[in-house]
Amino acid sequence: MSSDPAQARLRTGSEENRRARSRRLVERGRERVPKSIHFVTYTLKYNRMDWITVDALGEHWKKGRVDAVTGDDGAMSIKTENIAALTIDAPALANRRKPIKLTIDGQSLELAPGPGNAQRAAR
Repeated sequence: MSSDPAQARLRTGSEENRRARSRRLVERGRERVPKSIHFVTYTLKYNRMDWITVDALGEHWKKGRVDAVTGDDGAMSIKTENIAALTIDAPALANRRKPIKLTIDGQSLELAPGPGNAQRAAR
């Protein structure tokens, strides 16, 4: 270790920065249910991220991609590449009191109110 005071200040400063950043992250917390998901997989071995599960790929070992976003009104928009089937298990779908608009790859449908938290979509 160096006995140079400037080096000691640099180490101390970066340690203080790290601790301050850690405190900010702890205060903010993590998003339990993310409003958007950007997921890429090449195999069904790794087929799940948060509230999206890829059930079938168009072609295995080719890039499969899901970009899903929920709006403040509960509407969901999902864009996919090389995905043949997926399951949506979002809290927004559970015990809904009003219809929810769902758009997958430009095709829109409206989910009726009622219980149920998983919806499966296949081509």
